[in-house]
Amino acid sequence: MANCKFPAGIEHVSGTLSKKTIRTAEGTITQRVFACMRNGKQRIYFREYGPRTTPLTKQEKQARQRFAQAARYYKNLSTEQRAQYAELFSKTGGIFNGKKYSTLRGFIIARCCAEMKECENE
Repeated sequence: MANCKFPAGIEHVSGTLSKKTIRTAEGTITQRVFACMRNGKQRIYFREYGPRTTPLTKQEKQARQRFAQAARYYKNLSTEQRAQYAELFSKTGGIFNGKKYSTLRGFIIARCCAEMKECENE
């Protein structure tokens, strides 16, 4: 971390300033130079993200499987079924479970995942 003072015009820069990806035998390592404002001061951080070291939990595996099934379901929808979902999407404003979806695909996949999760819990 370092305190920084940028010139006028970019004095309040925030986010990733640079990103470097390194591929190794163990996996992919991503190095970032990240800027943000904290307590009125501009700060620069160097972050490094390596490959995941912990195995997937049972719940994570189930969530990934649900998402894969929902994506396949969306891909195999007929034109009529998509039209029905599009009508529901426009009626609800793209809102499902308190979240607003900007795409029809996201809306349909969220609904499918929720239905599958309910079936698993029964």
